[in-house]
Amino acid sequence: MNCVHERHRIKGPSLGLVLKQMNAEIKILAILILARILFGVAEVMIFRVSCTIAGVPRPGVGRSIGVILLSMFTLSITSTLLGGAVWWVHQAANFPLWEAGLVAFFIGLPVSMLVNGIIHAKMTEMRLSDGMAVWFVEKLIVAILIGLTLGLLALIFFGRG
Repeated sequence: MNCVHERHRIKGPSLGLVLKQMNAEIKILAILILARILFGVAEVMIFRVSCTIAGVPRPGVGRSIGVILLSMFTLSITSTLLGGAVWWVHQAANFPLWEAGLVAFFIGLPVSMLVNGIIHAKMTEMRLSDGMAVWFVEKLIVAILIGLTLGLLALIFFGRG
């Protein structure tokens, strides 16, 4: 009976063999998808910590995921529209196009704060000012993390030792 079972067992390729046979493009795509998932988890965690630091009730994980997804979706739409409008104005006025990116970034910050503040306020049942405070704390945490990461990389690559 054991022999029959072994004879009909299907053996698949090992994980190492599968990884060796994958194209470089598929490997890069898999790494990018995994990185996006990890950054999404980090965004949800940062949002929940931001709520705690801002002094508002921390929503559940499911609602936090919904807030982050909706914020990403609306931010992509508003950034696209705002960036297109700024680019069009710069084209019409014959200003250098490199300035359009800076202008769109700095105009986009208060727009992002307002849009995300409204989303935070409506989805988590807080005041608009609390939603904006959560947005500000989120950006502050992200800026600190980026600064720490760049500082660590500078120490690793350019440090003496």
